[in-house]
Amino acid sequence: MRNVLTALFLTCTPATLLAQEQSPQSLIVQQLNKQGFEIERLSRTLLGRVRVVSNNGKLERETVFNPRTGHVLRDIWRVVSSDDDGNSIVLISPPSGGSGNQNSGSGSEDGEDSGEDYGSGYDDDEYDDSYDDEPDEPDEPDESDEPDEPDEPDEPDEPDEPDEPDD
Repeated sequence: MRNVLTALFLTCTPATLLAQEQSPQSLIVQQLNKQGFEIERLSRTLLGRVRVVSNNGKLERETVFNPRTGHVLRDIWRVVSSDDDGNSIVLISPPSGGSGNQNSGSGSEDGEDSGEDYGSGYDDDEYDDSYDDEPDEPDEPDESDEPDEPDEPDEPDEPDEPDEPDD
């Protein structure tokens, strides 16, 4: 019996160690540190999401993610130094690659659009864009409503007759 318990303990121990993975928050913080960002502020939003503000000297980064799943909801990069107007510049595409193409469609340098919208989720071929140029017939005017007759006041209730005693 003792050997069985020892074997069971040794078999289950590696599985429990693997089950103790790091939280999404610690993984994201480690990833930011590896990318050279120093964490300035770590807080929770009103909806329970984690907001991390980090800085690497040239860029300030604000990352908001779901603490249970690790899904990044927002990742904004800003240049720390400002331009001539004093406004900070928001980077559209982070240098590390970002989270996908946020622009739909493709245009050429001369301003013409190719007409293709990638990732829009809408098939333009199914849309019925036909319409007639003839004006609609004029609507008929509504019938005028006659005012309701005023209600007559309720008559007062007559008092109940007293019950007669049973013999």
